Amino acid sequence: MTTNVITLEKVSKKYTLYQSHADRVREALHPLRKKYHQDHWALRDISIEIPKGETVGILGTNGSGKSTILQIICSILKPTSGQINVKGKIAALIELGAGFSPEMTGRQNAKINLTIMGLKKNDISKAIHDVEEFAELGEFFDQPVKTYSSGMFMRLAFATAITVDPDILIIDEALAVGDARFQQKCFQKFHEFQQAGKTILLVTHDRFSIPRLCTSAILMDKGTLIAHGEPKEIVDLYSERLFAENEKHILPMTSKQSAEVIEKSRAINSYQLSTAEDKCFLNPTYNKNEKRYRSGKAVILDYIIHDKDHKNPGAVISGSKIRICVSILFKEDVESPLVGYTVRSKEGIVVYSIHSGLLGHPLSSKRAGEIGIYSFEVELQLCTADWFIDLAVAGSTQSLLDNREGLIHLRVNAEVGAIGFANLKTQIAEEKAA
Repeated sequence: MTTNVITLEKVSKKYTLYQSHADRVREALHPLRKKYHQDHWALRDISIEIPKGETVGILGTNGSGKSTILQIICSILKPTSGQINVKGKIAALIELGAGFSPEMTGRQNAKINLTIMGLKKNDISKAIHDVEEFAELGEFFDQPVKTYSSGMFMRLAFATAITVDPDILIIDEALAVGDARFQQKCFQKFHEFQQAGKTILLVTHDRFSIPRLCTSAILMDKGTLIAHGEPKEIVDLYSERLFAENEKHILPMTSKQSAEVIEKSRAINSYQLSTAEDKCFLNPTYNKNEKRYRSGKAVILDYIIHDKDHKNPGAVISGSKIRICVSILFKEDVESPLVGYTVRSKEGIVVYSIHSGLLGHPLSSKRAGEIGIYSFEVELQLCTADWFIDLAVAGSTQSLLDNREGLIHLRVNAEVGAIGFANLKTQIAEEKAA
């Protein structure tokens, strides 16, 4: 039998709104209790059941009640009416950094917040180490928070919030903190919580991420529950309502702007492929948040990305051809190794994956101590986004020797502002009616 960890029964939240402070005083002193205020219902008769282990996306325009419902679940707000039942410890990423003191260091702020979150004194030392490692603030971790950039502040706040081991994780747009590489790290942690069977509530305006990240979804509008069901169905319904209200959309990047971004991110062209030691970390496109799984029988030493004119560009134009070269040291004999790559979104979604076996190109066997150098010719028909590339070598489809997940970070800029993953080079023509 499925256990519900969050249950809301006819929950409503009312705010009393006054035009001025004078109206508040007039109402309080009026002998006949004349009403000078207006009632605003942020939530109206919301009933929801969320089973353990579900990842639920909450969609809705501004003012629909998304944040209010999260704050009620977290006990930040009290409902005007209705019943709430929550089972388990909650970690909430709602207002990142709320309660942080600008005069105190990152370490001091993290310690105080972890104490408030209920961590025992004996567990705080390890938790502080985890916060420091995840936030990647270096020496700034021991500097006053007032010296932080906005990105550093958000990283500290996010790292502190997720360090507690919760039963329920509540996220209000907080996965989009920091730069692209840190966001990828946040999505990795998100997937770890899912795999651990945690219950997750995710509020986001990015409707296209809901089917990829969630097992169910909720649509809110003006404080009422419109629908609760399959993610794709809810996203389709939300999209219909958005278009009906003539929502404005961001204009795509022009070809001139795209070219300027690319020129600014060109890497040093003198970079040479290493065949002696692991030098991936020296590549300007290297992602230090990579995940690595290896047996020790082979080592991916280095890689180079070539486009038409440059080595290791930080960004390329969608549709351009690149060549990915990789050097691998074999520490044991390997018969017909498999070498491949995978392209992922920053959320960790696999967009494309291929290896030499699937390409029908058997590779020569390698002896212990030999170096193999391999290259892939790739046409990047991708939409504008930050993409992450894995490199891997295996002895067979069941025997990974070295897998470097998210090793390469590459920006792709498309001239057409399409939505999704693939750039399908669409053209439109208006036909004459019969």
